[in-house]
Amino acid sequence: MTVRRRTATYPRALRVNQVLRQVVYLASLDDQTALVLEEQRGHLQHLIGTQMTMKRTPRLSFRADPAIAAGSRVEELLRGLERDHPNES
Repeated sequence: MTVRRRTATYPRALRVNQVLRQVVYLASLDDQTALVLEEQRGHLQHLIGTQMTMKRTPRLSFRADPAIAAGSRVEELLRGLERDHPNES
């Protein structure tokens, strides 16, 4: 028999998920940084739990946010256009 987990849709759970997403998004994540974060995951979860007055926090996972890299690329392209055509409006 397979047990299916349901994702909570309670307002508090949604708020907690949103806060945790904001805390752990990273612009880049090299192997060394990922290793250190994983080693410190339990401590970080504890700190987040005490700040949010939670008894249990969801398990943290760390990964690079592709939106940050994409946004940086767009900014780079826009600066390039500005350099190529400085006085055009």
